[in-house]
Order: sequence, then C-alpha cells, then structure tokens
Amino acid sequence: MRVTATYLTGSSSSEPIAGNGFFNGAFSTGFQFDWQTQKNLVLAFSYLHNYQPKTISSGDGEIPNIVNLFGGTGSGISQDPFRGAATTSERFGLQGNWLMSPRLNLSGWGGYALAQGESVDSFGSSRQGDRADIWTWNAVLSFIDLGKDGAVFTLSGGLPPVAPHVQGSTADSGTSYIIQAQYMYPFSNKINITPGFFVVLNPNNNDSNSTVWVGVIRTTFSF
Repeated sequence: MRVTATYLTGSSSSEPIAGNGFFNGAFSTGFQFDWQTQKNLVLAFSYLHNYQPKTISSGDGEIPNIVNLFGGTGSGISQDPFRGAATTSERFGLQGNWLMSPRLNLSGWGGYALAQGESVDSFGSSRQGDRADIWTWNAVLSFIDLGKDGAVFTLSGGLPPVAPHVQGSTADSGTSYIIQAQYMYPFSNKINITPGFFVVLNPNNNDSNSTVWVGVIRTTFSF
C-alpha cells in the first residue's frame, strides 16, 4: 500500500497581501491510498478538502474570485453551486485499473463532492451553511494491440460533474452523459494517428438541450 498527501494553493498565494497567503487563501489539501491487491489489479481511494474564496486581494483592493470546483468540466451549477459565494468542498474518489488479459484493460473512477457555502453570493443572499451534492464517474475499456502491435481501441463513457441537489437555489435540471470511441494507430515508429468521436447527451446537464456529436482526429509526432 502507498499513501500520498498534498497541499496546493492558488496562484495568488505568492502575493504578500492579507487573504492571499499560503494558509488563508484558496487551497486544497488531501491524501490518497493506493493498493495493488493483485499483480493486474490496482485500487485507489482519495480525499480532498478544497476552499475557494468569494474575493481575492490585489493592489487595487478586493476583486471577485471565479469559483470553479471542477476546472471547467460539468455544468455551470456544478462548478459554482452557490452563485459566487465562498465555497468549501469535501471530495471523495475511488479509482481502479484491471488488466483483464494482455489485450484487454478495464479502468474507471467515481467521485462525490459535498460542497458548502461560506458567505453571501454575488446577489447579496446569504449562502452560509447551504449544501450541494455533486457526482461524477467514468469507465474505460481498452483493446490492446488490436489490428497491429501498439494499436489501442478504446470505448469510454461517463457522467460529467452534476449537482442534482443544491440547497437554497436551482439544481441541475437533467443529467449529461458522454460516450466516446477512439482508435490509436501507430502509423510508424514516430507517428501515431488517433481518429475518434464522442457524443454528449443532455449537454450542460439540461434535458432540453439537443445531443451533440463530435468527430476528432489527433496526430502525434515523436522526436
């Protein structure tokens, strides 16, 4: 078993201004346990505590901070459930990877975040103590050396962050799902070509939005 711990601060922590410090500005801290239960099976559990303030200090005074719990993924509600209020979140994650055979690999992860408002929001309403539940998961099935040594065909699907319950304001009205397929083909020793497509059902966690279909192709050069 392996244990790792982390403490991360926001980019403004290097500024010598009250509210932007190493311990009283935006930060994340947590740990992860990794178990290799068998030679071909690895499991991990992670926990992270995160704080994002309503404002950050600058030489010109207080400026609004953009609360973004999931780095731009998921809906706007799941990223900022309390409409700009300072937010803490307790995050729990479970990951796993299973090499079922030399040519077949299954991996996946799931996460839950309990967010809590810590101040008034951008509209002046108190969100102190309001809570939100946020869920996300993904699963990936990979076929190794399919068609050629080094080629990998991958099928994946999952749930982008969704907030089905937000105390004191509107929650997500639906649930998005993403389904993806891609095929990494080694054209030569130094060039990989990866065509694929993905489908987004109920984009932005809104059942009224139309399905989105996207085709992609990526070429990777190694030197």
